[in-house]
Amino acid sequence: QAREMVRALTSTPIQGQYARWNAPVCPGTVGVPAEIGRRVVARIRSVAEKVGAPLAPAACKPNFIVTFTDDAPGLMARIAKRHPRAIDADSPGDRRELVTSPAPVRWWFGAEPEGADGQKLVRESAAGAAGAMMGGARELPGQGDVPALDSYSSKLATSYIRVSLSRASAVVDVNRASGRSLDAVADYVAMAGLGAIRFLPLPSETPSILRLFDDAGGPAELTAWDRAYLKAVYRIRANLAATAQRGAMTEQMLRDLAP
Repeated sequence: QAREMVRALTSTPIQGQYARWNAPVCPGTVGVPAEIGRRVVARIRSVAEKVGAPLAPAACKPNFIVTFTDDAPGLMARIAKRHPRAIDADSPGDRRELVTSPAPVRWWFGAEPEGADGQKLVRESAAGAAGAMMGGARELPGQGDVPALDSYSSKLATSYIRVSLSRASAVVDVNRASGRSLDAVADYVAMAGLGAIRFLPLPSETPSILRLFDDAGGPAELTAWDRAYLKAVYRIRANLAATAQRGAMTEQMLRDLAP
């Protein structure tokens, strides 16, 4: 079940790895009164703290923005027309789904590759020159005009890169989310945004807040499975290959969920 949940929720790998927040996340809201916004932010921050996601101080510039609207399709269409680059998607088809989906909540991320310790990538790397001096048989990702890591190691098994979320956006259609509590919707958004969940998740039989809007109704708060998933995201090494990340996440979930 843990393996199936990881498969259903993880998004498309970026440069062979899954993304997560490595820099502090700062949630914020748009479209609701300040009191409601503070409640949503507090709920997301509480989830982040409990699962081990890096969290910015309360007075921070939001990089995870939750927008509440009574016309999500209309809002998305306007964004797509006026600011098309604001919607990060893996393909034109994914972008169309984000814009036209009838889902009560939709979300997307911005992610960037960086060094395993957070080092920024550069356009012209010393790594290529160092590799050439030591035989030139292996090139790091990013030769020429592609960003590369400005370092070199002779350890062939070393993974130099991790993929970090730099921003996230969620849009809540308040009409289509009607009938669910504000706390439940906040937990749903927290799960999607902190877990870098694919939009839309694949069908899964495991109990999850992500089934909140199922026809039969789902859990109204984060489940033990959700917490185990999020903890696994932030406990495994970020610079593993996607296949290794999936296996490590499954093992971590088993440790949390086993009696």
